[in-house]
Amino acid sequence: HLAAFDPRPAVVFCTAYDEHALSAFEAAAIDYLMKPVRAERLASALERARTFVAGRENPVPSAPSQQPRSHLCARLRGSLRLIPIEDVHYLQAEEKYVVVHHARGEDLIEESLKSLEDEFGPRFVRIHRNCLVARHEIVELKRNGDGRVHAVLRHGKEPLEVSRRCVAGLRDTVKSL
Repeated sequence: HLAAFDPRPAVVFCTAYDEHALSAFEAAAIDYLMKPVRAERLASALERARTFVAGRENPVPSAPSQQPRSHLCARLRGSLRLIPIEDVHYLQAEEKYVVVHHARGEDLIEESLKSLEDEFGPRFVRIHRNCLVARHEIVELKRNGDGRVHAVLRHGKEPLEVSRRCVAGLRDTVKSL
């Protein structure tokens, strides 16, 4: 019914249930918030709605937007689970899948680590050929007795190994945080 409105309204769903998230995005919702709603998620959704309305009022003919998605989508026994990108702690490649370690646990997605790095580059930093870490999650870089460097994460159970190839770039990133 919402698609029939002209101009189309900016709709943000807010619910305690995630089973309707896919339908909400298929209906062109601006965002989908899960209760309890965190202040920064609400602010992000409202900003997205403002941008949508401003773009509708002042259309600019240009190429399609390359704005990164707000969620990753994991298939789970016939259903789909939306994972807010700001809840992701780190992404780890395992064969043809990527394990998404996030605030509510872990989920598998069928995307390449490279495509995720290309899309969400500013949010994540590569620490190994098989691992991207959310910049805001890194709290310490620690060298073991054997000389290997590990990244300690705010919400990580164990430190993650940093490859020798990524150490210098990661140090520069941490210094600039």
